[in-house]
This record gives sequence, C-alpha cells and structure tokens, in this order.
Amino acid sequence: MQARRLPARQGLAWFIAGFRLFRANPPLLTSITFGYLLTVLLMLAIPFSIGGLLLPLVQPMLTLLLANGCRAVAIKGPRTTWADLPVGIREHRAALLRLGGLQLAGSIIVLLLSLALGLSPDPDKPESALPAMLGVLALSSPLVLAFWFAPLLTGWENVSPVKSIFFSLISTLRNWRAFLVYGVVLAFSLIIPALLVLAGKQFSASIGQILASIVEFVVLIVVMPIVTAGVYISYHDIFVLQPAAPVADE
Repeated sequence: MQARRLPARQGLAWFIAGFRLFRANPPLLTSITFGYLLTVLLMLAIPFSIGGLLLPLVQPMLTLLLANGCRAVAIKGPRTTWADLPVGIREHRAALLRLGGLQLAGSIIVLLLSLALGLSPDPDKPESALPAMLGVLALSSPLVLAFWFAPLLTGWENVSPVKSIFFSLISTLRNWRAFLVYGVVLAFSLIIPALLVLAGKQFSASIGQILASIVEFVVLIVVMPIVTAGVYISYHDIFVLQPAAPVADE
C-alpha cells in the first residue's frame, strides 16, 4: 500500500473539494451526516455508559457508510441512491467489527491515561478546563490518525484491521502538514461564524439570537457535510492516483 506525500496547501484543497462535493448532492450528504450525528447521540444516550462502549465498535461501519456516500456522489452526482451506502459493509462486517474492537481498546487506553495524568477538569476551577481539553486532545490524536483511513482500507481494499491501522497512521503522519492546514481551515470555518454572533450581540441581543440561529443552520447544513466528506477526499488524494471518473449520463 503506497501513500503519497502531499504538500501542506492540499489541506485547503480538501476543504474546497468537500464544498464542491456537497454541491453535487446536498440532500444526500446532509441526510447521511444528520443520520450519523443522530446515531451517535442516541447511542451516547444509552444509560450506564453502555452506548459509549458500543459506539467505538460500530464507528468503523459508520465511517465506511459516510465514505460510501461521498464516493457515490463523486462518481454519480445527483443520481446517487441509498443503495450505494452499504457497499462493502456486509462483505467485511467481521473485519470491521474487529477494527471497532481495536478502536474501543484504544479509547479505553486514552481514557485511563487521561485519568492517570489528572486531565479531568476541576468543576471548582473553570480555568483548568482548557488545559485538560488540550491534554486529552494530544493523547487522542494518535488514535484519531490511526483510524482516519482504517475503515476505508478494510472495507474497500480488503486490508486486515491491524494493517489498516498501521497504514492509516503512517499515511497521516507522512501528510501531517496537509492535515494541519485542513484542521486550521475547519477551525476557522467554525470560529468566524461564532465571532459574527458575538459581534451581533454587541449591538443587540435579538440580532445576536438571529445570527446564532443562522450560524447553527449553516454549520449543520453545510459545514458538517463538508467535514464528513473530508475523510473520503483525503483518502482519495493520498491513496488513489487517478481522479474518480464521473459516470456518463444514460
């Protein structure tokens, strides 16, 4: 498995490509993004932290489902159907579940390390929240990188779970500059709307409320689907040398 090393500016190109992909079929990408978020929220709502344990197990399947939708939109555009979404999931269900088990184990290790290092924020000290959050982010970053491409490598390329984790980690580290730029662009896409809301509240509380509603709508309808497309676009850019050819109109 050969992964290309891309320049830092490619991170910006991924965000732009995500917006173009969103424009190709907004209803489908918005629907699958909402479906993913709803599934995560429902699982986390299961009592006794059962949902938190089950979520990593099914996370690779959910990631592959989203990537299938993005790949189908890239090839078929508005002619993409719901039948395109489960491709590769049934055939590689056992491998994806094993991958989910490894992700669960990694999540538990990150949790134990964060507790051992005292990264839980103190409710009586609000200023401790930011350092704790940054510490957990630093601990969890290798886990995120290791599983960024792993579900796609297993579901599309029939790579074993352990090898897919290895290839995912190596390929993301080889392209850390592009991923850093991509993360900064995503952060600005969320920070700038928030600053607009704060500016609106300086003039009027009602204006701020209206702006907040608009920002929430734009983030959910546009930004989140673009983020969803990021996994597929970066995978295609790093592992696939030729661009996806659009299907000719019938």
